[in-house]
Amino acid sequence: MIEEDCEKARDSGYCYCLVNNEITRSCERCEKCFLEYPYEDAYRHIVDLENQLIKKSFIITPPGSLEALYIPKNTKVNIIEISGVSVSLLVKEGDEIKRGDRVARILTSKGEVRSYRINTEGVVLYVTDLFGGSSERILILIGNKNSLGRIRIEF
Repeated sequence: MIEEDCEKARDSGYCYCLVNNEITRSCERCEKCFLEYPYEDAYRHIVDLENQLIKKSFIITPPGSLEALYIPKNTKVNIIEISGVSVSLLVKEGDEIKRGDRVARILTSKGEVRSYRINTEGVVLYVTDLFGGSSERILILIGNKNSLGRIRIEF
């Protein structure tokens, strides 16, 4: 979910509101409004790839969690792009990673399997496939855990 103008969000019929550190479907007392976007294209709306900066606040719910991560606008992120004939991820959104951790296994065009080790630390904020081209490309956004918020989801 990506932060949008409340009027636009309400008009869409898919408005989610942040109230007292909790996400609800009620748009009566919104502090911030959020809209759902297609997951694969969300990175185009949320991150400035050149400056490695979040340009719109967003909320992501890690798989299997009842708690969501709130990533505020202007958060500095590390952007990792991994490519190969095949890429198998070893991390998911919400995972804390340290320098040297393995985050993916890559099958190269020579048929070799390699591990991709990370050279930064933080929390995995977003992972997506970058479609197009002959190889598989994965984009990973990593942020500082101190710049994130954790919120409850009530639907």
